[in-house]
Amino acid sequence: MPPLIRLILVGSSFLGLLAGCGRRDEAVPNSAAPPIRSTHAVVEAKEPPPVEKPAEESSLVTPASAAEHNVAAETPVTVMKAVPTDPLLVFEAILANDEARLGELLQAGLPAEQMNGEGDSPLCLSLRLRFLPLAVKLIEHGANPNTPGLGKQVPVVLASMYRHPTLLEDLLKAGADPNVPFSHQVAPELLELVPDPWLRGELKRERNVTALMACSLRGDVEGVISLVKFGASKNAHTLPSYRYPINMAAGRGYLFIMRVLLGRDPDEEPARLITVDLSEQKFWVVQHGEEILRSSISSGRNGKETPPGRYVITNKHKDWVSTIYKVPMPYFLRFNCSEIGFHSGRVTGRPASAGCVRLPHAMAKKMFDLAQVGDEVIIEP
Repeated sequence: MPPLIRLILVGSSFLGLLAGCGRRDEAVPNSAAPPIRSTHAVVEAKEPPPVEKPAEESSLVTPASAAEHNVAAETPVTVMKAVPTDPLLVFEAILANDEARLGELLQAGLPAEQMNGEGDSPLCLSLRLRFLPLAVKLIEHGANPNTPGLGKQVPVVLASMYRHPTLLEDLLKAGADPNVPFSHQVAPELLELVPDPWLRGELKRERNVTALMACSLRGDVEGVISLVKFGASKNAHTLPSYRYPINMAAGRGYLFIMRVLLGRDPDEEPARLITVDLSEQKFWVVQHGEEILRSSISSGRNGKETPPGRYVITNKHKDWVSTIYKVPMPYFLRFNCSEIGFHSGRVTGRPASAGCVRLPHAMAKKMFDLAQVGDEVIIEP
């Protein structure tokens, strides 16, 4: 990462402190203090031996000092390793992306939960820098998953910017609130770190973007499943555009994520497959391997063609009036949160609609009763 970015992310005063102080945990022998004397030493002098210092005050023993004080050569020499005490060493290890060093410091008792002078936490710093294994280690050692860091961004939204097999699950198990959104003012420096351009654009335009929205927009299936399992709201929306998590997934065509957001079991295989053939102006439904419905249709006419593709039924409205054309659309089954879907209407066996797939009235009613939100629809050219 460019130094300038890190300078902005961590804070100039903190980096200056690190540069000036260097590593604080190196043992410094105290040459003025007497060495540890062995209980097995052979003392030839007649005067009383000197009083031994307490163990915690003893300085390092060297071969030279052992000889000077008549310590037997065969006596084992113990070198006491200094214990690091400066909490800022945790930040230094993160900036160096040194997982082993961070583990040593945390094992030695330095806190995973702390704040530097710039209002940043080790967990948020590691997430912004995308040092995700370090973030997992900090969570394991008690970092608070709800403490905001630089820019008032909480860990769960920072984690939602990236794909990782366990990170969001680890945060949520540790007690992270899944519904805290990105802070309203997302700093330009943070936007530069967002790898997904769609999410970056959403954060520029919208407020109240949640972790579930971010994962839905990025196509992060594992993240969506974890967030939904731990209570992330599927009904939260952005401002000013009122975009929901399912709108994010629908805009990218992520069928599996749409199904999860609509309440379908992620491990469930679709029971029904609905197919529309535009060239033949036909549709049919296969359930558990058996065709159960078939009918003629009227799809979109010239200039209003029904777009081929794969869809999920995202809404069911028995009595719907088009918000565009102000005409009734009975038994409406919406595709991918869009303006098109199945509904009852005049069917000629030729393209005639403004984009929807018209069904005969009796067939539209059967289809409405049969279909569920989350069912998949394939529209073939």
